Amino acid sequence: MMKTGLIILYVIGMIISPSSMFSQDDLINNQFGTLFLLSGDTVSFLIKEDNEWLVNGVKKKKNGKEQIKNYPIEDVFSFKAVNKDLKYFYEHKPSKGTFLSVKEMEQYVLGQKEAIYNYKSHKYLYGSIFFGMFVSLVDTYSFGIKDSTVGFFKGKAGWPTLATPFFSGFLVKKNNIRLIDRNSWEEEDVLKESYRQGYNSIRNTKDSKSVFLGSTIGVVIILVVREFVNKN
Repeated sequence: MMKTGLIILYVIGMIISPSSMFSQDDLINNQFGTLFLLSGDTVSFLIKEDNEWLVNGVKKKKNGKEQIKNYPIEDVFSFKAVNKDLKYFYEHKPSKGTFLSVKEMEQYVLGQKEAIYNYKSHKYLYGSIFFGMFVSLVDTYSFGIKDSTVGFFKGKAGWPTLATPFFSGFLVKKNNIRLIDRNSWEEEDVLKESYRQGYNSIRNTKDSKSVFLGSTIGVVIILVVREFVNKN
């Protein structure tokens, strides 16, 4: 029983502390660099081992703490450490579904990274809040058909109010993806389009989330006000 407990404590220690798997000398003599993921995100990372399936090492969190982390090789684009050459993990293999060249994917990832860290969808958030409030306000207006009560907040919330967060997606301006014709386009234009598509993929996702969240907030505001008004 005691032996089993010691084994469990050892495993927990390995998970919590990177030094339990890698020696302190190992960690000190190696550099943390930037791991670029195909999602556009970047991670401060120290690679200890990589193979055809995984990139294994130590991830440094924003709070400075270190954590052992494995990334599937298909999720990683490249790795760059100071004074070291850029190492690519991504490979152009159309037969395996990776249709973009390394240069094109690099621009696509950079576009994603730019949108992740710098694009803000505040206008969609605020606009959808007012949209949700407007729909719910009209939906809860009573015309006095079924009873003598007339006015805002007097009617029951119906399907327009409940469905607003789901059909408000039309507020988002979608950026159409253009097919890249490598036979007639210059390389510079191909790379610019790859960057644009990467940027817009994150931008559209952020806008859609903001619209859903904003319209939900707008609906909730009106429903709360309605409950308060009808109780007084």
